Amino acid sequence: IDGGCGKDLEDLLKKQPKLTLAHFCLALLYDGAGKPDEAASAYGKALAIDPHCLEASTRLGVIHAVKGDTATAIRIWEEALEKFPDDPNLKKNLTIARETQRNAR
Repeated sequence: IDGGCGKDLEDLLKKQPKLTLAHFCLALLYDGAGKPDEAASAYGKALAIDPHCLEASTRLGVIHAVKGDTATAIRIWEEALEKFPDDPNLKKNLTIARETQRNAR
């Protein structure tokens, strides 16, 4: 994400580090560029500012699940489900992650 939008977002966040949407957009750029660690960090920052950022929780959990850290993914999605109990994607992700965890034992 060198240059372009990514650079603009990074510059903006240096001046205004509490912009949830800017962290989230930066995370999306990192995610799309195949940089999961950077994406996870940016999603985490978005969630630290706004714990009700559903999409950041969903995507952060996916990063952990893909990396094989199912326990962390489950924890993230369970916390999000407390805030969004009717979200079908969270429910689906949790079901799959719990099944994966059971099968790994």
